[in-house]
This record gives sequence, C-alpha cells and structure tokens, in this order.
Amino acid sequence: MSGRAVVIGATGQIGRAVVANLTDHGWSVTAIHRGLQSPPTQWRDRRVEVRTADRDDRTQLGAALDGGADVLVDVVADGEAHGRQLVELAEDIGLIVAISTAGVYVD
Repeated sequence: MSGRAVVIGATGQIGRAVVANLTDHGWSVTAIHRGLQSPPTQWRDRRVEVRTADRDDRTQLGAALDGGADVLVDVVADGEAHGRQLVELAEDIGLIVAISTAGVYVD
C-alpha cells in the first residue's frame, strides 16, 4: 500500500525513521516539525514535503495537514489534549497512528 502520509514530529529520532520507512515503501510523505532542527538533506531526494507547525497550535497543525492524508503518524502525541486534537482533525485522515512511550509520563 502507498499513498499520502503525514508525520508529526518528523525531525526527531523516531520521526526520521518513520519518514525513511514510508518513503522506502513508496509513500508520498509530508513531514511536520517545529523548525527547531533542520530536516535531513536526503529528504529532498526522497521528495519529502516539509512543513513547519507547532504541534500545540490547532490552526497551524490544521494548515500543515491541508489536503488530508491516507495515514497520519504522530510521534509526539502527549496526553488527552493531543488525542482530542487528532480526533478533531480526523475527517480528512484515513488512519491515525499515535506513538508514545511510558517515559513521557515519568517525573
């Protein structure tokens, strides 16, 4: 299967691996990040579309998701507010994959 995938938190360690795997399997990928790190240069060769948005700003995230997606992979989902935000954006998304870790919740 292939189609359009959107990755939120794309420039982090897990996000970079997700983008690489998706492009390796023929997906058209839009990588969303906050702009704090530069995207890998090889993304240009893989034709990854890069968009900058703050994960916590619903308007920015909605604009970055313009056009919807067959799959959205969120590697920075953290808590109920982000879950609700994804549900609000779900109308134009086929499948949502939220990746988190128990380490997020450790004090």
